[in-house]
Amino acid sequence: MNYFKVHVVCMTYNHSPYIVETLNGFTMQKTSFPYVCVVIDDDSTDGEQEVIKRYIKENFDLDDPTVARNEETDDYILTFARHKTNHNCFFAVLYLKYNHYSIGKSKNPYYEKWTHTKYRALCEGDDYWTDPYKLQKQVDYLESHPECGMVYTQVNLYDQGKSIYRKGWAAQTDFEDLLLNSNKIITLATCFRRDLYDAYHTEVVADKNWKMGDFPLWLYISHHSSLKYFDEITGVYRLLPTSASHNPDIKKMRDFLVSTYEVRCFFAKQYGRENLLDTFAINEVNNLFRLSVQKDKNISGFIYRFAKSHGVVSINTLVKCLLYSTKVGRRFHRKKYPSEW
Repeated sequence: MNYFKVHVVCMTYNHSPYIVETLNGFTMQKTSFPYVCVVIDDDSTDGEQEVIKRYIKENFDLDDPTVARNEETDDYILTFARHKTNHNCFFAVLYLKYNHYSIGKSKNPYYEKWTHTKYRALCEGDDYWTDPYKLQKQVDYLESHPECGMVYTQVNLYDQGKSIYRKGWAAQTDFEDLLLNSNKIITLATCFRRDLYDAYHTEVVADKNWKMGDFPLWLYISHHSSLKYFDEITGVYRLLPTSASHNPDIKKMRDFLVSTYEVRCFFAKQYGRENLLDTFAINEVNNLFRLSVQKDKNISGFIYRFAKSHGVVSINTLVKCLLYSTKVGRRFHRKKYPSEW
């Protein structure tokens, strides 16, 4: 496994309409080093596993006895092979036999055997890379800048429902900025050092039940190293109607926002920024109010309880709770501040 310089992780579930674009983004990479893409399908029900199998059969050398291999356990079927023409590209595909997410079973052990590499990159099965030199440019920078822990780029956003592209929100950031403001790092555009990832999982993630995996990792990496942003588009982030951070279910979105707040508080306490805790709580209250208006749902009771439990109840909070508990109040806000929506 030490043969590979980069380990790419692709977690996917029910992405059959999109997964071929994702896999093409991996195989198109032009590099001076070998890399392995670990694709884990979590027992999709939309035929995605068959789509991946056809792709592997058409594009990878399954008959080379020195490289190709298959393995089956009670949990998965594994296919490992080298691309027919891009000889630096290797795939390890794990077809899970039952859905792990639904029972809270971690998929991490399945790709740990492939992680003895220097760098790591991520791309989920509904996103894709468009720049064939993405990995090469990122690795070149990391190789020549040992103080840098992660390189990331800009991407295009594609609204699947509206068939519209627009530029993403990525920008140069650091630990303080990430802690206080929005996340300016888009997961599919990253490449980072494996040793920092390993240290993060050893020091931080043990018993956490956060609802996102990328944001706390970015905070950890940015605290222990510098970050480098390239203002160039290397991929496409697909906006689907339902995802962890975009969901029609307001309770799930509410819980996601609270989980992000908990992540900020953890790192503030971990690295001596306790003076920011009240600021985080006030910002969270405002974020929850915005969610209430955006979804046109009354969550004022939850917001008040959150503010009270964190000691940030104010006259302004009470007024908003009353105002946004009604449809009239929420619509008034949308009309008064149309630029927010």
